[in-house]
Order: sequence, then C-alpha cells, then structure tokens
Amino acid sequence: MKNKNNVLIFAAVIAFMALYQFFVLAPYQEAHRVAQQQLQKENPTTAAASPAASAKILDSTADTKKPLSAVAEVALEEASAPLTRDVIMELQTGPKRSLEIVEGGALGRAQLTDYFVRGGDVSAPIVLNTDGMEWVSTNPAIQRCLNALNKSSRQTTENPNEIFLKATTPQGTCELHVVPSPKHAGLVAMTLTLDGFVSSVGEVVELRSRGTLGSEVDADQNYMSYKIDDAINNVRGKDLFARTEVRGRMNWLTWGDRYFSVIVKPLGIYNPDFTFGSLPSQAGAPNSEIPVSFAIRYPAQPEAAKSRFDFATEVYFGTRDTSVLNEIAPELVETVDLGFFASVARVMLWSLKALNTFFHNFGVSIIALTLIVRVVFWPLNKKAYTSTIKMKELQPEMDRIRKKYDAGDRSQAEKMNKEIFALYKNKKVNPLGGCLPMLLQLPIFIGLYGALNHSIDLYQAPFFGWIQDLSMRDPFYILPVLWTVSLLGYMQINPQAMNTNQPGMPNMKWIMMGMNVFFGFLSKDWPSGLVLYLVVSNCVGLAQQFFLQRSSQKLQLLKEGA
Repeated sequence: MKNKNNVLIFAAVIAFMALYQFFVLAPYQEAHRVAQQQLQKENPTTAAASPAASAKILDSTADTKKPLSAVAEVALEEASAPLTRDVIMELQTGPKRSLEIVEGGALGRAQLTDYFVRGGDVSAPIVLNTDGMEWVSTNPAIQRCLNALNKSSRQTTENPNEIFLKATTPQGTCELHVVPSPKHAGLVAMTLTLDGFVSSVGEVVELRSRGTLGSEVDADQNYMSYKIDDAINNVRGKDLFARTEVRGRMNWLTWGDRYFSVIVKPLGIYNPDFTFGSLPSQAGAPNSEIPVSFAIRYPAQPEAAKSRFDFATEVYFGTRDTSVLNEIAPELVETVDLGFFASVARVMLWSLKALNTFFHNFGVSIIALTLIVRVVFWPLNKKAYTSTIKMKELQPEMDRIRKKYDAGDRSQAEKMNKEIFALYKNKKVNPLGGCLPMLLQLPIFIGLYGALNHSIDLYQAPFFGWIQDLSMRDPFYILPVLWTVSLLGYMQINPQAMNTNQPGMPNMKWIMMGMNVFFGFLSKDWPSGLVLYLVVSNCVGLAQQFFLQRSSQKLQLLKEGA
C-alpha cells in the first residue's frame, strides 16, 4: 500500500508540472501578450513592452536612466528600416572576414565565412549587422553632409584596404575614416570628423544600429550588454523593448547571441549617451521579429569654442571568444556573459583550450577536463562522504536524545541542543562536514557549466558518431537520457538521503525522482557539449561514491570481526 502511495505522489508531481505549464503559465503569457498589443494600439506613444522593463525605468535615477526624449523617439522610428543604399566597398577585416561600407557613412553586413549557420551548410556563412550601423544627426546640415558620403566622395589612401570618405557642403565638411585592424580579425577603427557646422543645444550625432531577438527560444536569442560607469548590464528578451536612455561613462556595448556579437567601444575625449528600445509601430509582430534599435549619442557640438570634432570608435564583428577579446582589450572579455562565477568560467575555458591542443577534439577535451576536476576534488568528496557516514552512525543516539525532551518547550529545546552538540564533540563529528566540501566545489562546477554553455569553441566542433556539433542539442537525446539515468543512479546509491519518516510527510525519494526526471527533460535542448560534461561528471561521481561505500562496508566488517 505504501509503495502504491509513493507512485501516486511521483505521478502527481509530474502531472502538476505539466498542468501548471499548459493551463496556468501558457494562458497567462498569451493573455499578457494580447493585452500589451492592445495597449500599444490604443496608446502607442507610452506603451511599454513588459512590466519588468517598465519597472526598470521607474526605479532608475533621472541622472543615469530615463525614458527617451521626443528627439530620440523620432530617431528610433526612423531606424525601423534596414539599409537599402549602395555598397561603396567591401573591406577585408581578416582571414575569411569582410565588412561592407555603405553610402551615407554606414557599416553594412559583416560576413564570417569560417563559420556557418547551425543546422545549415557551408554555403550559409554567419552574417552580422544585417540591418546596418549608420551615423545620423538631428542637425539637418550635418545629415545632408552624411548623405553625401557616397562613391564619388571616396578619397585615395595609401592602404587599399581602408576607406576614407569626405563630403563638403556650404555649411561644413564631414569625413569618415574606417581602418581594419592588422592584428585582430573583425576589428575596425572608425572616426567621424565634423568641421564647420553650427549646432543648437540638444542636437545630436548618433551611431545607431538595430536587430531582432531572432528566435523564440530564449537560450538562442540575441541580447544586449553594456558597461557604463564600470557597471555591467545584460538586457534580454522583452526588457529590450522598453525605450530607454542611459547616461554615464560608457566603456562598451554589445549586441548578439551567445556565440557571435557586434561590440562598439567609444574612444577619444567625447563620451556618448546610450539609447535602446523597440518601435510602437511594430505592435502585433512576434517578439522574435520586433526591431530593437540601439545607438550611442554625442552632442553635435560637444565644445562651444570649437567647430571641428572627432567622434572615434572601435567596432568588432566576430565571435565571443574570450582569448580573442582579451587580446583586443582585456575588459572586452566581460562582454561574454558566463554567469555568476564568470572568473572561474574563464579559467575553465582556458583549461579546455589547453587540453584541446593535445586531444584535437573538444568532446574528448571536455571529458578530460571533467575527469581532472573530479580527481582534484576527490579528497573533498571523500571527506564529505566520511562525515555523512559518521552522522548516520550517530543518528540512533541523536534520536534517543530528542525523545528525552519536548522540542516545543524553549528551555528543554536548549538542553537538547546542548546535549547533541556535546555528542558531536565527544565523537569528533562536524555536522557541517558533509556540506562544506560540496559548497567549496560549487563555484567550479557552476563555472564549468557557464563556460560550456557559451563556448564558441564548441560551435561546429564534432565529437564522434551522431554528435557533429557540440553547440547543438543531441539530435537523438541519448546524452540527456544518460544524464537522467545518472541522476536517478545517485538516488539509488544514496537511498538514506531521500527517506523521511516524519509523520505527515511524503517519502522524499519520489519527489526527488520527479525533479530529476524534470531536469533531464529540460536538458534535451541544452548544447550537447554541456550535457556531455554533466553525464561524465555524474558517472565519475557514481563510481567514486560506489568505491567509498564499498570501502566503508569493508571497514565496518573489520570492526565487527575484531
């Protein structure tokens, strides 16, 4: 009868999760989406994309973050369409890397022909900045000059693989100089020079771009990060739709997915503001297709006593490779969102690459790194298990002490605790001995998780057999199934940890079983390289646990024989 009840508990947990998803979360999300669309139709100038995004704006200080001004609203509206002008030149920004320079002083499509779209073939290279990145101004004279930067405005330079555009109007002169880096593929230095223009207070010059989330799957969506006043912000999903202006000292901003991105790093003496947001006119479109515009914004005349201004930036189109970004500028490593233990994750990435110089297969390198981590932490695991065994041996005595006292009486509860702690001291047992070693390992395992979940090295990296891209999910779900089985194996090898005989409480084994099956189900969409690490780590952990149990049982038999 008891087993039957446990099966019912397990089935109820699974059924509850499924019913909650389909009948609570899904209808709520759909109703919220419809309500937002209706709100934008009724009042397009004030509709925000999500309550979370709106709360961010309201909670921000007026000096650093606020809703966009009327000028910015107009600029965002104008940014809704991608570039349709002619290409002036295609710069070679490195081996198998190119960047279009478009009329109007804009940067067009950046191609990475050494990578191709996942699930496709080599005829579909990765293309970044598909909607372009352009200089625009609210000053009509400056804008007319920018529009005149075309093929006829190109100037001769010593380096054939750079471009210098210059246009002169009665109001002033504008120049655009774009030079690819000879050292770093995908990196260009860009300077816009304005000379002679008269600008009013409030008129601005922007370097702006746009993009979309690009996927309905959260993990594969584009997102934005920026560092202002040495504080890093990651903006994802619907939060990107809230039209926002951020002020402060800008270090960098980036837009892209977990593997590829565009990075803009302002240089020079002038510090820009930063704006982003979606367009009210796009209400009703799927979230993954709504254009998100973003721009760095300078005053058109940042110094009153001057008429010539240089707005300098570096722009990078490429992979989120921590090694490459560190060579360009160490702080750009922060553009890779590796999670809470990012510093540990970077060490894990470095270790993975070092191992791959020997194995030349990132799947094998993941296995080797996992084994090394498990071996290094073997003494801690052994100590934790030994402490758990000692606590288990003390359990009968602890139960006897608890029966002597009324836990509901404060004075008796204090006496009970003193007697239990005296027992710990007499038997030389640390009640936290089983937890602390595991907590010390947590940053390593979480860091390794973050590293493998974002490593560009796994992109298009084959393992063997059916896994030909470690950044994609297992097509046959073999690794997720193995990981689920290993999770359940841990329960079998540690049954005492899951049994509770408290009155009115269910057997925790069945609840934990349901949770493990649920986690295994979630892993079906994770990168196969990440799940490979989880499988190997759990299998090694099971082997270690089995060995420790056998050793403990033999020691116990020797004690009883003596």
